Amino acid sequence: MIRHLHPTDSAGLLPFRQAAGRAEACTLAGAIHGGPSSFPAVRYTGIALSPRAWQSCWVQTRRTRIQVLLRAGPRSGPLAWEIRDLYLRRNFVPECWDVLEQLSVPAGRAGARRLFVRLFEGSPLFEQARQAGYMTVNSETVYRTASAAAALKRLAVTGTPLELRSREKHDTDALFRLYCASTPLNVRQRVGQTVGEWSSAIERPWRKANEWVLDHGEGRLDAWLQTADTSAGRYFDVMCSRDAADDLQSLVAAALSEAGDGPAVTMVAAHNRALAALLEDIGFVPVRSYEVMVRMLAVRVAETRGAVAAIG
Repeated sequence: MIRHLHPTDSAGLLPFRQAAGRAEACTLAGAIHGGPSSFPAVRYTGIALSPRAWQSCWVQTRRTRIQVLLRAGPRSGPLAWEIRDLYLRRNFVPECWDVLEQLSVPAGRAGARRLFVRLFEGSPLFEQARQAGYMTVNSETVYRTASAAAALKRLAVTGTPLELRSREKHDTDALFRLYCASTPLNVRQRVGQTVGEWSSAIERPWRKANEWVLDHGEGRLDAWLQTADTSAGRYFDVMCSRDAADDLQSLVAAALSEAGDGPAVTMVAAHNRALAALLEDIGFVPVRSYEVMVRMLAVRVAETRGAVAAIG
């Protein structure tokens, strides 16, 4: 059974580091910054000694030996949890499905309806996750360029720049409609089909991100652009409706502007082929791919109601 990491586990972290491989799961921020990393024993020692921190960290042991160690918690809201780190002993892969399944208990108790995990392509845990009830949401690829300025030059966007405005709180419903209009049904069914579920499942790799929207009035938004300057370079994310497909180049240009001559990076979902093709045309290179999976912790059921009907 899994349990919270405790201060008494500190002594077992160094032997676990020597026996564990690289992380089997990571967040969007981790994927952007280079993917799964080796086990950071010093950081987890700090977590073990901090009561507030170890409440989001679980461990499974055999006698006194750590077999699995993971961190998990809400994404952007209480309805969606994600596995942030997952490390295990190299010989423990065949048994890891049970740990993934057990994590559903604390997530469900906290009110989560979905539990997400991002695995690198070809991860040995893919089949283990499926055995534990996880389904594939989407495949994603990290795209990177060494020079945002060179990519911007290749875009060769002419004409008047798009009139973008900052995102405001009242835009949430319109952004949800944009998400529904630009995302395949099978993905929406697994990520979230209500405003609350979708808002909770949004990944926010950096707290201080700039957000702009393309507003054509009448409560309709045709595009959503997010950017952040990070140690990995200029990160950006683009979502646009079919009506704004012709503005895709201008949206990417807006994302790369003011980035200087440093690197730029983004994550592209498999269904967003137009963006992937555009990025490759201007010099972005696919770096690595991931599989995002989800386990449903709550499902909608049909409710039977009694009714009075006249007969005869």
